[in-house]
This record gives sequence, C-alpha cells and structure tokens, in this order.
Amino acid sequence: MQKELLNPEVKGGWREKQRTCLHYAVKKRFTFFDYLLIILLMPVLLIGYFLMVSKTKQNESLVRMLLNAGAEVNAIDCYGCTALHYACKMKNQTLIPLLLEAHADPMIKNKHGESSLDIARRLKFSQIELLLRKAS
Repeated sequence: MQKELLNPEVKGGWREKQRTCLHYAVKKRFTFFDYLLIILLMPVLLIGYFLMVSKTKQNESLVRMLLNAGAEVNAIDCYGCTALHYACKMKNQTLIPLLLEAHADPMIKNKHGESSLDIARRLKFSQIELLLRKAS
C-alpha cells in the first residue's frame, strides 16, 4: 500500500496521472466547501479569541481590585503557594507584573521547596524568570 501511494510507476484506477500522494498534497486547493467552512468558523474563532481576551482583562481587573482593597499579596495556601506561584505556573505575563508591583515576594518557597523564580526556571519561562530576578 505504501508503495502505491509513494511510487509514481505503480498503475491503478486513480493513479492514471502517475501522481503520488505528495503531488496531490502539494496541488491541494481549497474547495468551495473549504471556503464556506472558513467563512462560517472564522467569526466563531474570533468570538472565542475576544472572549478569552475579555476574561483575561476581567481577571486582571479583579486581581487589581483585590490588591487595591488590601488583599495580602504574599498570603500562602495549604500548599504553601502564593498567587505569584500560581501566576508563574500558568505563565500569566499579565498578572505577574501586577503582583510584583504590589510587592509579591518571588523568593517565598512552597511546600515542595520551590519559589516562584524556581517554577519559572523549571518551566523555562525566560521572560518571567527575568521579571522575577529583577524583583528579588
């Protein structure tokens, strides 16, 4: 079967033009149905994108409101994690500067002995690591 798909010398009903599957893949054009799907799904994808952006902004506004109301930025949970730990785990580049501005401590270690800086380093989030180094 693999030979039939890859070798132009093999003859067959659909192989009259001696094309391989690579030929067909390269020559593939959008059909009317493909364009129709793109037109129909593009607004859905854009709506999803805008919802995601909206939720991110809402989340940022909520965190900002809580910090302004006096929430303890370095409060730890049952795992020893601060909000900064979770923001680092989620690679949230919007909230990390906000938390650091509110004097979140990137050196607080959780119950696993990891600081926010350690998490960023372990997950190879170099931009976040740089932000945390500057703050510590």
